[in-house]
Amino acid sequence: MLKNIFKHSTYFIIALGLVVGASSLYAVWQGPTALPPNPNVAAPINVGDLEQTKAGKIKALDFCLTDGSRCLSVATNGPAPKMYILNDGVQTVNDVCINDVDIRDYCGDENGCTVRFYMNHKTVTNDEVRFYESAVYLEDPSFSSRNSATVYGNSMGYDVGYTFVLSDTNQEVVTAPRNSWASVLDYANSRCGGTGATYNDPYKVTLHTDSFIRTKIVFYDDGVNNVPPVVAGRNSP
Repeated sequence: MLKNIFKHSTYFIIALGLVVGASSLYAVWQGPTALPPNPNVAAPINVGDLEQTKAGKIKALDFCLTDGSRCLSVATNGPAPKMYILNDGVQTVNDVCINDVDIRDYCGDENGCTVRFYMNHKTVTNDEVRFYESAVYLEDPSFSSRNSATVYGNSMGYDVGYTFVLSDTNQEVVTAPRNSWASVLDYANSRCGGTGATYNDPYKVTLHTDSFIRTKIVFYDDGVNNVPPVVAGRNSP
């Protein structure tokens, strides 16, 4: 008798567990209705089509477009935009350079990339933040006949257009605003030093900015879903 009761009780407990488990699988998930005890607790990322925001970046290389207050990665096709801060300090004596920057992940396909400069002059108190951008193509099929041991693609952009790395002794600026406050170079110039790596590696460049110029340079991979945003500012400093 007791054996049968125990047997039936066991079956009932197992059946109840299966029902509860199945119900939990098919129940509609309800999001939290209260704020977490602190802002840095683990939370899921929405993988659907609903909008979602967070304070700060998801990954170190992500680029926030609203002062970091609300941002996710703005790159969905190709790497997240990469920002280099050259002269935020501000250096007032010497030019500031970052040598041997590898831009393959951003510019090394037929879509090319966009390089955007943000600049502000420290000593001109009423100077606005100026921005300038240029499209750079390293692998476009139309340039394939020029992409050889001594010619690595083209640069095209607003009011500038340079062929670069013509030979070991004839190298040009990849892109720069018209007053050359800042520039992307493919060679080691007297201001920056460095190795002039582009002649040996077509995907490495030197980033340069003059003294007194607060400068940020951002590379965007020009994929279908990674178009640089329109930012209010003065285009063509």
